[in-house]
Amino acid sequence: MRELFESTIERLLADLATPEYVFGCEGGEWPAELWAAVEVSGFTLAAVPESLGGAEAGWADLYVLARAAGRFAAPIPLGEALLANWLLGKAGLEPQTGILSFAAEADLSLRDGAVVGALRDVPWGRHAESLVAIAERNSATPSVVLLSTESAASQTLSLNVAGEPRDSLHFTGARVLASAPLPAALSAEVLQLGGALLRSAQIAGALHALLDMTSAYASERTQFGRAIGAFQAIQQQLAVFAEQAAAAGIAAEAAFAESDTLFATLTIAAAKVSTAEAASVGAGIAHSVHGAIGFTQEYPLHLLSRRLWAWRSEFGSASLWSQRIGQMVCGAGGEGYWALLTNHANQQLCTREEIGMSPFLQIEREGGIVTVRMNHPETRNALTSPEQIQEFVDLCAELRRDRSARVMVLTGNGSAFVPVATSRTCASAAASSPVRRTNCAIPTAMASSAFRWRSTSWTSRSSPRSTARPSAPGWTWPVCATSAWLPARPCSRKASCAWG
Repeated sequence: MRELFESTIERLLADLATPEYVFGCEGGEWPAELWAAVEVSGFTLAAVPESLGGAEAGWADLYVLARAAGRFAAPIPLGEALLANWLLGKAGLEPQTGILSFAAEADLSLRDGAVVGALRDVPWGRHAESLVAIAERNSATPSVVLLSTESAASQTLSLNVAGEPRDSLHFTGARVLASAPLPAALSAEVLQLGGALLRSAQIAGALHALLDMTSAYASERTQFGRAIGAFQAIQQQLAVFAEQAAAAGIAAEAAFAESDTLFATLTIAAAKVSTAEAASVGAGIAHSVHGAIGFTQEYPLHLLSRRLWAWRSEFGSASLWSQRIGQMVCGAGGEGYWALLTNHANQQLCTREEIGMSPFLQIEREGGIVTVRMNHPETRNALTSPEQIQEFVDLCAELRRDRSARVMVLTGNGSAFVPVATSRTCASAAASSPVRRTNCAIPTAMASSAFRWRSTSWTSRSSPRSTARPSAPGWTWPVCATSAWLPARPCSRKASCAWG
């Protein structure tokens, strides 16, 4: 089955998903012709059980579909439809034809067949006819729900850096099309796991396409009388690129192969970390070898490099999954470590609470207002570890992508709010990571940087009593910073605000 899938999807995408066609879909334009061809081929139902009209293909066979979607930068939710229909089948619900996607970031309450809540960062949410999500994720009985996008009370449209739709939808009492209890064998984080699995394969496919493009350019571009690919410096760069692409492909394919019956959480986490790191290295080398032409709009290099930059942080960044791996290993202990590596049925995500850790950043959302609460009162909410700094970095990266976030309120639990890192923490961060070395800053500065990408005027203002939200569109109040050791009470001086 895998060979049939591979030959068919490669031929289909090579004919239709040309660079010109993909570029024409930038900004969220829907590729109706390409989607129709994919749907007629039956790929969106490939993972559905035969009893429900599908091919009942395993994830080992489906790897080639997700990899091809990445290799050709296909601007369609092929992987999303595969995963959504697979989950519907696992829950015993009818699979869906038409444009189908899913939401891994869901905050839904299900009561009497109606849902209230929000779905965030939904791939192609504006075009999807129906969506799959998990309702009541934090309860003892989460449910798989199928929602119509037409029933959404509102939509917030946004794009990732590659120009692909990543929208948010809000529901207020919308009736579900179908629902069923989440199977006991599946985690409530199944859609995040599946999304990370899909993105790892797409990154692997895009990396190999980018490597082919870069190698071809190095053999054609001449300088000083010979191809630049003949110079040792370029050869070394291409060798590193090839190594990263091969490692990413192996990690992604291993994750698919070991998840054939049940998601192998540890292997998926390792694949997402490996492919995300390879994406950063590979895209950098590709642009370095191409030089100035690689940054032009007409040259198709950016169709792949921008997707690599977007996909590496979707459904969890490398930092997030590295932390999850560490949590799982700590939770297993010395006696359970071998079983964790070999028994995939036991590869379930451990929460920070399950291993005795509480989340440092507690995040609440109300419309466009994001409240970030630092939860380390025993140190008066000072940053005391490089991991806490990285949490801020990851949060800021997420806010840059989220156009629905307009205000960020930064506060803390306990009796004080200290928006600084200790000198020992900065020294430890600098020694462990050159990335963290540049982020040992006041969290309010990091928060304000999350909004700098917006096309708004920028006025830096620091005042304990600057609480008035700007009334004119296009103005930004980045930070309302205060001094430390203030008493905890519901007043403006305890919180720092960043408007976008």
